[in-house]
Amino acid sequence: VTGKKVEQVIPTYIPVQKSVSRGNIMLSSVFLPGLGQKKASGKGGHLLLSGLVYGTAGASLYFYLQHNNYYTDYKEASGAARDDLFDKSVSSFNMSQYMLYGAAGLWAVNMIWSAAIPIKDTSQKKMNIGLMKLPENGYLISAKYTF
Repeated sequence: VTGKKVEQVIPTYIPVQKSVSRGNIMLSSVFLPGLGQKKASGKGGHLLLSGLVYGTAGASLYFYLQHNNYYTDYKEASGAARDDLFDKSVSSFNMSQYMLYGAAGLWAVNMIWSAAIPIKDTSQKKMNIGLMKLPENGYLISAKYTF
């Protein structure tokens, strides 16, 4: 084994850890439910909440559009078909309202959860990056991550 003397050592860089504030968590959760919880805890599973909120809101829109179609057909129909279309229209409208209330409730739970979730301390995590110039071969990069 042979070694060569290193001519120059470039100092190690330690990136500054960005702290997450409660306001940042709350603002993140306003438009994408679960994003604030993900920022606070570091776990991506919280983003399933956004799927639930947007899924119920989308289902509400679907049932409302279905209600409009049934109601338009109801105006043009006559006899027993008219009564059946009216019942379907009312049922679709009610389901649309239930889904809308569900989406609003999930969004409210998201906001309360964002206000209450503990913020994970990331100050213990550190990454050290070193860069050394080698005489003939270029540079050597080393990284050390403490977790």
